[in-house]
Amino acid sequence: MNWINIKTSDLRAPQFIGSDPTARGTWVAVLGYCYEQENGGLIAGCKTWKDRQWQQVCGVTREEIDGARSLMSWQDDDLRVWGYPSDLEDEIKRKREAGRKGGQARTQAKIEASKANGAKHNPSITQAEPKQEPNVIVIERERVIEKKEKEGKDVAEVSATSDEEWLNQLGTNPAYSLIDVRREYSKMQTWCSVNRKIPTRRRFVAWLNRIEKPMDAAKGSRTHESTIDRS
Repeated sequence: MNWINIKTSDLRAPQFIGSDPTARGTWVAVLGYCYEQENGGLIAGCKTWKDRQWQQVCGVTREEIDGARSLMSWQDDDLRVWGYPSDLEDEIKRKREAGRKGGQARTQAKIEASKANGAKHNPSITQAEPKQEPNVIVIERERVIEKKEKEGKDVAEVSATSDEEWLNQLGTNPAYSLIDVRREYSKMQTWCSVNRKIPTRRRFVAWLNRIEKPMDAAKGSRTHESTIDRS
């Protein structure tokens, strides 16, 4: 508690009227400490405290404590302070707890309202995506593979018949008439395996296009020779 609430009737009580000003001041100082601690007006285990500790805690000396016997009394090792409003402390604690619970309730209400509001504007936030059944996943994977096969992106994913037809087409292409297409294709596959590359059709066509064709001494024509850097 942050304020000392002294009843006016206590200021007219025999305990207060019968005490000298020093005892009254000591009582107010010790009462203020109890208010801060909210200890119910009981300072536990303080009978062995020395002057220095009393001065640090309450701003009074042990002698002043003993001189205010009408306003505070010893109960074994504990000091009971007269006039402490325990009922007021209990009321403040109840209000504080109620305020804490109310704050938590309001916070939770705000969270729920925020979720509800978010769901209105963006339903996907709160709605979980339905799980795909295993057969749906398999079908989707097969569709992707089929698409790649049609586009001719990856030789490794194309069937053997398609490879055969494609290589035959390259072999009849005038641009590669002096090149052993199948031999170069085998070389390209070996190079890709060693260098951890994918032997795609695009890569093979680039491979063929970079082959130099040196002159044949007997016929005056060029024969193919792979001299390209594959890095």
